[in-house]
Amino acid sequence: MDSFINLLILFTFPSFAVRVLILQHKELFSKPSTPFLSVMGAFIVGVCQDLFVTIQVLILFGMLSKIVPFAFMLQLVAFALIQLNIIFDAYLYRKTSIRMDVAFFAFINDIKCFWDSAKAKGIGLFLPSACLFLLYPLMLFPFVKSELIDFSLKAFDMKLCIGISLVAIFGRIPLSKRLLYAIDNAVFHQEIWVVKQVFSFINSKRLKLSKSAKMPKNVFLPMAEVSSAVSSEFPLLKFTEKFEGEKQCEVDIKSKELPNIIFLFMESFRAKDIGALGGSFDVSPNFDRLAKEGILFSNFYANSIKTSRSLTSSLFGIPSDIDTRDGSSDSSFPLISIADILANAGYQTAYLHNGEIAFENQFDFLSSHGFETVYGKDDILKHFPNAPSSSWGLPDEYLMQYATKWLKEQKSPTFLTMFTMTNHHPWIIPDDYNPPKFPSHLKPNHRKYLETFHYSDQALGKFASTLDDQTILFVLGDHGQAMGEHMQNFTQQKGLYEENIHVPLLIYAKDRIKIPKIIPDISSQLDLIPTVMDMLGIQAVNHSIGSSLLRKVNKRKIFFHNPFVYGFFGMREGPLKFIYSKSIDEVELYDLEKDPDEKNNIAKERPDQVEKFLAEIKVYKRFFKEIYDNKRFVPNKFETS
Repeated sequence: MDSFINLLILFTFPSFAVRVLILQHKELFSKPSTPFLSVMGAFIVGVCQDLFVTIQVLILFGMLSKIVPFAFMLQLVAFALIQLNIIFDAYLYRKTSIRMDVAFFAFINDIKCFWDSAKAKGIGLFLPSACLFLLYPLMLFPFVKSELIDFSLKAFDMKLCIGISLVAIFGRIPLSKRLLYAIDNAVFHQEIWVVKQVFSFINSKRLKLSKSAKMPKNVFLPMAEVSSAVSSEFPLLKFTEKFEGEKQCEVDIKSKELPNIIFLFMESFRAKDIGALGGSFDVSPNFDRLAKEGILFSNFYANSIKTSRSLTSSLFGIPSDIDTRDGSSDSSFPLISIADILANAGYQTAYLHNGEIAFENQFDFLSSHGFETVYGKDDILKHFPNAPSSSWGLPDEYLMQYATKWLKEQKSPTFLTMFTMTNHHPWIIPDDYNPPKFPSHLKPNHRKYLETFHYSDQALGKFASTLDDQTILFVLGDHGQAMGEHMQNFTQQKGLYEENIHVPLLIYAKDRIKIPKIIPDISSQLDLIPTVMDMLGIQAVNHSIGSSLLRKVNKRKIFFHNPFVYGFFGMREGPLKFIYSKSIDEVELYDLEKDPDEKNNIAKERPDQVEKFLAEIKVYKRFFKEIYDNKRFVPNKFETS
């Protein structure tokens, strides 16, 4: 056999083995419109992608060996890393139906946090395979050493390479993008992402946002607010003078009074399981009790699907980055937070979390954006050294106890943000906690989720009982959690259905809310900053695009997005909810009043409505991509005072 073909087959063999496993994935045949022949065609294209990746490494290091001694050793390392990437991608896809996105490499520094989740997903079975795939090129080396050292291409080899490359690249064109997402070689898929980012970067530099760019009107303009633009170069930047219009709820605060403000984000606290909103499993008795004394927003949404993205929406009043790279988590990214605004109004600011505070760069990011005190798991452990701990963090009760003690020690008005952790996969409750029994027909993960949901709710109840009338508490979900409602999905990163993003918001203020109520207005995390400013009567420079929830606003619409998997963008207006899956160019439209479970896609029945929503979604996507690419939220050196 030709030496080049021999090398090609031997070094691509692990990819072939992985591809056979992927071919058995249930999603490949989940759609009636995906016939067997289409899957086989995609399989052939995928095999050519496997070969194409190997060809690139062989040729690149073959050329390098002419000028660098022992380049073949680097080649073996490259093959080992490629094989590790491919087997991990297959493991991730089999367990979660999500491919290994380039953006996920950002979690390398945080990898220890995932350990308990990985164990629950069967990492013990994956590790031996990963070691084998990692060592395979080294084991192969003694048999192919001479061929690698004397590597050269014959005319036939060149023709073969060109043929394989053409099929790998252009064979994708007639295939459905949904099918390609499942079948693409992981490294090839990541190479496409890098190429797209390069072109996007070049294009963003060529087509910079106009210095006179304006906020697109009638799409996501703040409502019930009187404000003036600060700079035409920064289209979102404004000075809010006041809020106006009919009030739909009231929190009693005297003029110039500065009560403590607490934002309590409950991990994966979806609206579907809140008893006061129709949940059927009685996992939120404490939240429900507080709701009877507070103001509950029943159609409140997270604007994206990860905690860090919810943080951006809630604390900065803007959508998180449109792309997976999440530029808004960069500590140097110029933004104005609610902590900046409240600090200028006389508040001290703090952030407490019972997880790793270094995860996703939280400490540096928050410390650089107005939070004077930023404490995490290790800080709390100093006060509770015997607390049980998972790789994700401490049980919620320790966060609540620590926050209670910390608040009592403060001598000035405080704005405190808290993020819980227990209700995060793999849903581990403390050993001494006895949750209710849930129906046996539920999947094990769903039962575990309900157990930690109930536990977190109990921790919430104990914390709320320690608060006095000097505190206003906002309780909300950071995002939802899929439990198999659509396409047997159990991950956050897939979809924009109600289970992913519909969360509760409760404003609780002891003895300050004279008329408790449930408000059905459509709202989102983007509305938190203007709500607090309206509540306290604050005038300030900000770039929030939300609207005060204290005011009655007609025809409110909200937007949300999820950059992972197919790139989902969505919006809700009235009873209608629209979802656009960008990379596969599919649209969904649901009437949530008639179809709350989103089972009946009526997009084909209402083409005019789809066209209108799609146009607005594209304005939203284009505008915020340009804003993020050019960092046009606020000047780098800008004082909010």
